[in-house]
Amino acid sequence: MSAIHISRTILFGECDPAGIVYTPRFTDFALEATHQTLSERLGKPCIRTLNEAGLATPVRHTEIDYLHPLRYDQRLQQSVVIREIGKHSYTFGVVGYVGEKNIYRATISYVTLSSQTLQKVPVPAWLRDMLTQLQVRS
Repeated sequence: MSAIHISRTILFGECDPAGIVYTPRFTDFALEATHQTLSERLGKPCIRTLNEAGLATPVRHTEIDYLHPLRYDQRLQQSVVIREIGKHSYTFGVVGYVGEKNIYRATISYVTLSSQTLQKVPVPAWLRDMLTQLQVRS
């Protein structure tokens, strides 16, 4: 397994008047990193691909540890891995950092639903296979 690395520059509008990133934006950063990771692995936009496959994948759980402030115009690097794959869900681990300094750590779990019935469905084999390539081995 190797992590996927996502990079972005912090924008002015993501910060408070002191130039520090608003706390809720970290959830957005982590979600965007998971979507970008899936899109890169699939070779096309992940949400569209999942919808075309009849899947809805809402977030079931998210958890974030804020470790250090982040400021306007800094380059945020994010390392994305899969922590767990369940029958109906999968969980990403995301670490955001600038240089050697960890900025935040997040876990985000998605549940797989039928887009028609909104009932849980098993993670499809094609998605499970792709996720397994990103999975952290203990």
